[in-house]
Amino acid sequence: MYSPNWTNIYDCTVLPQNATPSWIVDNINGLSIINNQLRIYDNSTSSYNDLIMNDIVSKSNITTIETKLKIVNSNMAIGLMIQICDGEKAITIGLQTDKINTIISGFTTVKNSYNVDMSNFNDIKIIKYGIEKYEIYVNNNLIISNTDFDSYTSNRIFIGTATPGISDSYWQYIRYCTNGIPKPEKFLIKQGTSYYSIKPEFYGQAGFSPLTLEGGTQPNDNDYINNGFDDIGILTNTLSTGQVNSTSTTLGSGKYFKFNLDSTFKSVNNIN
Repeated sequence: MYSPNWTNIYDCTVLPQNATPSWIVDNINGLSIINNQLRIYDNSTSSYNDLIMNDIVSKSNITTIETKLKIVNSNMAIGLMIQICDGEKAITIGLQTDKINTIISGFTTVKNSYNVDMSNFNDIKIIKYGIEKYEIYVNNNLIISNTDFDSYTSNRIFIGTATPGISDSYWQYIRYCTNGIPKPEKFLIKQGTSYYSIKPEFYGQAGFSPLTLEGGTQPNDNDYINNGFDDIGILTNTLSTGQVNSTSTTLGSGKYFKFNLDSTFKSVNNIN
């Protein structure tokens, strides 16, 4: 579960015009489903291949879009794009195999370029904080935080080729939220700069050990999903630990160990 919920999750296993809800599509000939992935392919000079959701972006709300994709080829900095636009201010990024470009002046000018290997699958997250700023993450690592919005009059989320050229890309999912930044509804404990889980497997003789975060200095979705707990009421319960001694019997090879546990037993952490 996420909070807030994703407004729309497109799993890319059907063509976008057949998804629920359906996307507006230009030039369906450039879109196909291969191995449960959306392929956007363009080798033209006169037509576009894109999917669009119109009139869903608010100037006053945070809008988040996430996708997972890889780029086989993209010969133009302003060819394959993702855009969030509220009718006045827009975030437009151009995607190539080796970089992400921020675009201004209505799909015509590269403002900045950032080196990113897009030839393998990457998780891309774009967050538009109303009209204040935007952030771009690759695999949960922040690579861009800026306020240099483009000016654009459409209100939409746009994905595809806006400038005819040569590009080939594969998309595993596309999801967006129009009222916040969805996060898993699980919890970790922060103490100082460290994060902790109260799952038994993280308890040792010296107490709970801090987590090694997949997200680096901040937890990412996987840290919450794999290590988080969803019942904060457990924090008000008293937990006790103890040592249980066992008896052993010599076998033909190895030993058989036996020990008793009381009815309040929850888990075994260490066996020595």
